[in-house]
Amino acid sequence: MAKKAVAKTTPKAAPKAKAEEGGEELGTALVAMPKSTALSTEVGMIALNHLTALATDEQMIDELRSGKESHRGKAQVLLAIAAYKAGSADRSINLAHAVTGNKSQKGILGKQMRLAIGLMVSDGQKTDWTPEARAAIMAMPGDDHRTLKRKKSIRTNFSTMMTKSMRVALHAIERNLIVKEENGVLRLTETKKSDGALTKHFGAASVLLNEDQNAPVLDKKGKATGLVKPLKVLPSFTEVVRAVGKAHGVEIVPRVDSRVKAVDAATHLVGVAEDITKAINGFTGEMPEAVVKALTALRNAIDKAID
Repeated sequence: MAKKAVAKTTPKAAPKAKAEEGGEELGTALVAMPKSTALSTEVGMIALNHLTALATDEQMIDELRSGKESHRGKAQVLLAIAAYKAGSADRSINLAHAVTGNKSQKGILGKQMRLAIGLMVSDGQKTDWTPEARAAIMAMPGDDHRTLKRKKSIRTNFSTMMTKSMRVALHAIERNLIVKEENGVLRLTETKKSDGALTKHFGAASVLLNEDQNAPVLDKKGKATGLVKPLKVLPSFTEVVRAVGKAHGVEIVPRVDSRVKAVDAATHLVGVAEDITKAINGFTGEMPEAVVKALTALRNAIDKAID
């Protein structure tokens, strides 16, 4: 009797295991163990732990940087609105001194504003910091080096912000603009008494100083229509300060952060493009041949890059 044929089966190859999404494929084939002299078995986890710590630090830095800008913006807006209120309500507070004043006039204006926002008190003869403000920005017994350095930074930043806020408030008062806080950002809006300077400078009668040149189009009631209109220049405190300086015959140069910063290529290009746009929009008269050639070369490079 003939034996029944038995079908031979070939074992299926074990599927390749995959690491987490985006990781490497992990093979299942046997691999010869490296020689003992080639081993550094503790290094792998140490290296991974270092990279894990790095990723955690970078995430924390990003979160802190975002929080830093949020705090800075909120402080700037609060000070601008306070300066606008003070300058509008009290004629003795001459905000123009923040632009054209001498050292003595700026000093008096600074004290008036610190009194107005509650950082200083006066008995009619002597003006001094409140205890809380003094403790926040002045050296106190027991302060270590890091604390003193932090307080110095606070003093410098506050002084810069206060001056910038007074200049923006001055511009709003002189141009009959409405000053309003909107989601933590300052909005300037023209009124019937305005001279059209805001529209002329930015290309819109209402501007949110959020440093976004693509502004939403609003209807007559001030509500967003869903459309976007590019502004002539970047809407920012710095740009308004530049405008108020020009109106008073003073060139105001923004403070430049001299610290070295690591900037990725995309961010760098955005900054350069914004600077070039401002320079072109602000250029008057006939362009020299050298400028025309440079801009033509730039345009060709742009066309090639985004084609």
